[in-house]
Amino acid sequence: MFNCRSNNVKKPFELDFGELEVKAGAKVLDHYKDQTLSVITYKDTGKYHTPNLASFAGGYSAPNFYNGLYDMNNMPDPGLVRAYLASPHYINNVVNPGNRFLADTSSNHLSSDPETFSARDFNGAGYGMATLKTGPLTVKAGVRIEYTSMHYSGFGDSVNTSNNWTKTFTVDMYKNFFFPLPMVLAKYSPDKDMNIRASYTRSFSRPEWYDLVPHIVYNVDDNVRTAIEGNPNLRPTTSDNLDLSWEYYFNHKKGVLYAGTFFKQMHDYIFASELDTFFNQSKSTWAFYTKSNGGTANLAGLELESESQFFFLPSFLSGFGVSGNYIYTWSKTLIPELNEWTSLPGQSEHVGNAALFYEMYGFSGRVALNYQSHCIVQLINSRSHFGSIYVDDHLQLDCSASQKISKNVTAVVEFKNLTNAPKKLYLLNPQHTTQMEYYGWSALCGVRLSF
Repeated sequence: MFNCRSNNVKKPFELDFGELEVKAGAKVLDHYKDQTLSVITYKDTGKYHTPNLASFAGGYSAPNFYNGLYDMNNMPDPGLVRAYLASPHYINNVVNPGNRFLADTSSNHLSSDPETFSARDFNGAGYGMATLKTGPLTVKAGVRIEYTSMHYSGFGDSVNTSNNWTKTFTVDMYKNFFFPLPMVLAKYSPDKDMNIRASYTRSFSRPEWYDLVPHIVYNVDDNVRTAIEGNPNLRPTTSDNLDLSWEYYFNHKKGVLYAGTFFKQMHDYIFASELDTFFNQSKSTWAFYTKSNGGTANLAGLELESESQFFFLPSFLSGFGVSGNYIYTWSKTLIPELNEWTSLPGQSEHVGNAALFYEMYGFSGRVALNYQSHCIVQLINSRSHFGSIYVDDHLQLDCSASQKISKNVTAVVEFKNLTNAPKKLYLLNPQHTTQMEYYGWSALCGVRLSF
């Protein structure tokens, strides 16, 4: 649930050397969210003989699983598993002490408590801006003032040395952020088909409110114990941005050439990290994950883009065209705790796409190849070691098409990841795979209505 209010005013002025427009406005956004999660988990008392896999085996098999590296046979039949759990054995011991399963209070709390909360996110912003137009030059300058107040109320859990729930406690988080954000934009147009742009802007990004909450979500899966911990000391990320670009339009605005360069200096950027790995008193290994602030990060890059329809070809062939985009980004940052330099988490060095499209007779179709080079997704920042988990290079083929049926009706179809490109994560070296996921291809079709 949210409430939003905004208002803008502007006043133009005629000057001897051009036109000046002064503009101001304000906006208020109040966002509320409540969530309650109820989980019921049963544990095995061991009072009845444990059935073996053959009791649940179905006819499913996958001999070529994971590119033929594994043969998956005798997989459990979900229907047989559900039937067993629905049998008289699946009754709480409190009701019938002779039965097998008992409600697991500890797991119920550890699953439900951290996901039950109420939250409020209030945002207020105001701005003032002036736009000056004189001949081929347009300059905009102004400042935006932004205020954010965040309040979270929820629950956390304590565990004992046996990793079991002992008590539930309430947690509250209050945070306030205030930022002045100046900007200057300039556009120079020597003719109607060419623009040269330069800008300075200051921006910021708030942490996700749930990452600020002082809670811990515990998870035990196949004796692998992980805990995700909130960090109430997270600071917003601020960025000073410089951009310079050139663009040229041709073929009656149906084609474009673009080149741009940029530099950004970020402060207190937010990244996911492995906080620590340790043994508790019961000698169980726990891996703790959290969100952390980095120091100062610098990014610089170059972007090239071109798009053109084959207007010089005869008849229906003139509907074909090509487009391409390439971005090179250099990034570097210092991890303060360990005095280690690394590229910025989440930032790929190379990103690009190339597409063949056709647009004519109300039809629009596109086949696109998209590429993104590897990048860091998680920094391992513990007392024992330092390293990074990367997501590997990704090359994906997509296509889409639409046909205008009438003025207000358009049929649309899209296909994603036709080559079934995997998502691969690795530790330090591509040979050390930590996660490999195949999602297959997906399709979307429908009708778009416009009025």
